[in-house]
Amino acid sequence: MQQGRQQIVDAIRGLSLLGILIANMAVFQYGTAGSQLLESFDISSFDMGVQSLLEVVIIASFMPIFMFLMGYGLSAMSISMTAKGRNFYTAMIRRFSLLIILGAAHIVFLWEGDILLMYGIAAFLLLLFLERKAKTVLVWFIISFVLLVLSNAGGNADSGWVEGLLMQYADIANNVYANGSYFEVIGLRLNEAPMFGPVIYRIITTLSIFIYLPMFLLGIYASKKQWFQQVENKRKTFLLTSFPLILVGLGMKSIKVISPDAVHGEGLYIVGGNVLAVGYILLFTWMLSLTKMEWLSNRFAAVGKLSLTNYLMQSVVCTTIFYGYGLGWFSEIGILLGLLLAIAIYTVQLFTSHWYLKRFRVGPVEWLLRAWTYLSWSGSSKAASKKDTVTM
Repeated sequence: MQQGRQQIVDAIRGLSLLGILIANMAVFQYGTAGSQLLESFDISSFDMGVQSLLEVVIIASFMPIFMFLMGYGLSAMSISMTAKGRNFYTAMIRRFSLLIILGAAHIVFLWEGDILLMYGIAAFLLLLFLERKAKTVLVWFIISFVLLVLSNAGGNADSGWVEGLLMQYADIANNVYANGSYFEVIGLRLNEAPMFGPVIYRIITTLSIFIYLPMFLLGIYASKKQWFQQVENKRKTFLLTSFPLILVGLGMKSIKVISPDAVHGEGLYIVGGNVLAVGYILLFTWMLSLTKMEWLSNRFAAVGKLSLTNYLMQSVVCTTIFYGYGLGWFSEIGILLGLLLAIAIYTVQLFTSHWYLKRFRVGPVEWLLRAWTYLSWSGSSKAASKKDTVTM
């Protein structure tokens, strides 16, 4: 049976959520600052080895996939809404504004490692490219990728002051996360987070969208060139192209992990993360389009259709497990058990998402976003139209 375009895209998004959760586990367990200072915790050498492996294979390579899918989704929505005579830009401004609000609320009330705020801000920038021709988008993709490479071509900057700031914050944060009440954790984020508090800090660090700009643009280009149309005719190309990209990406990322003081290690890690992400996208597309993978692909697609709800639920579950106002496992279980826990949480989402979509058309957060975007209550129940929708 052939997999539809939106089915493949949703399945890749769903599978990517597993990578996002695994990458975020160290932050849930040790805090934003602590996850960058793991040597200060009593972590076994074996667990540090597992973390090094995750840094090469997972971390910094699944966020770019989400950026790609966001660009793809925005372009697909633009094409669809324009064809139907709808005012795309007005609807998208509402959509992006709500994403920013959700992201800010996520940071303050749940977890400081949010990506929705960056999504919302970055989306306004992408409006400049959505109506450009595919060739124009490709040119800007090449320019942005070259700039990314050049901006990281120098030696590693002296980050001593950053490490000092992180250590100062980690000393305060670790105790609050491990032992504090819910309101004490909120107070930490509002009053003690580095540089003005978490929301403004995240807006400042949203400059990191330029690291992912090539992936945003590549997603737009992929939509315009219909990468995921008739995938069954492109499987061989996807497979053969994925392997060299994956090998190059893994090699570039490994340099920093193997030799942290390498002159170009940080830059190669960032660029390699993007290269590896593209390789994964192509490999996942090939894998998920196989007939024998249809059952699993359907489950991944269900997770992807509920991506916002599942992403926020990961924060709810993990902060409840690790923070002091929940089970209090902060910095207690280590990297390997954290990895296994991430897989267990995702497995539950894999089956509950499929169960949920048998009864409802969209998830609660997805419904809220769609209702506000289109100023309509439609699409919130199973009885609504079952046409494919593009999620972001």
